Amino acid sequence: MSSVAVGSWGRLEGSFYLAGKPERAVFYLEGPAPGVDLLIQSVEITNPYEYHHASSEGDSAGDENFAINPTFDDG
Repeated sequence: MSSVAVGSWGRLEGSFYLAGKPERAVFYLEGPAPGVDLLIQSVEITNPYEYHHASSEGDSAGDENFAINPTFDDG
């Protein structure tokens, strides 16, 4: 559990492991109690192996698996 003082930003980080490659994944974040606002500035989910592999080959392997939304905070 993480806490942040009123009026300040905090960073939440974590990791997870999948035994296989899923066809589809859903990111879900549970917020605080009703009446308390939560603002999420950005979310980044990466696959370290695919990122390293693509960077070393100079291509964009795996990009077709991600939906890019640069206006995430606009809804």
